[in-house]
Amino acid sequence: MGRPISFDRDEAVRIAMYEFWDHGYNATSAKALSEALGITRSSFYNAFESRRSIFEEALELYKSEAPDRALDAVDVNAPVLPLLNSMF
Repeated sequence: MGRPISFDRDEAVRIAMYEFWDHGYNATSAKALSEALGITRSSFYNAFESRRSIFEEALELYKSEAPDRALDAVDVNAPVLPLLNSMF
């Protein structure tokens, strides 16, 4: 039996999210993810099974935070009509 996981999985998924954001899915290899997470490729595959699986977790994290980011970008004191016009 191997050593227990000694990294924060949520933080690892967040780091992976930014790696995919910066480089795109096709250009983000398991090796690059392992290096960004500071773990070996063996540990990476033990924790996440595949690059696709961590991508899916990263995508879920992004989707859960996207509405908050969009709302943070909105000036609640700005007139609504120009804001709506800029969106459509």
